[in-house]
Amino acid sequence: MPSVCSGPPVTVEEKILSGAYKPLTEVKDIGLRGSRKAVAQWHAERAKKKAEGLQLLEEFKRDLFEEYGVSDNPKRDLVWEQAVSSGHNFLEVAEAFKHLVPLIT
Repeated sequence: MPSVCSGPPVTVEEKILSGAYKPLTEVKDIGLRGSRKAVAQWHAERAKKKAEGLQLLEEFKRDLFEEYGVSDNPKRDLVWEQAVSSGHNFLEVAEAFKHLVPLIT
């Protein structure tokens, strides 16, 4: 069980538990019944959410690399891909990464 700290989150796990990596919210589905303008707005909002999600994922990835000291390791992306394939959320990916990173350090 992670320890509760009173200061700002320091580790990736603490950031996850504090909500720093917020899950993406879905864009409300309008189906095929919207006007062209509504459909265009829906697509724009969906694209914006997707971009925000990719940015959040990149921040999470960068934080993991920094925390485990593998930012310059050429094999870090191999470990990342394996961790992502075995985890379903940020906490599971971080846990898998933690167990896999010794293979490249």
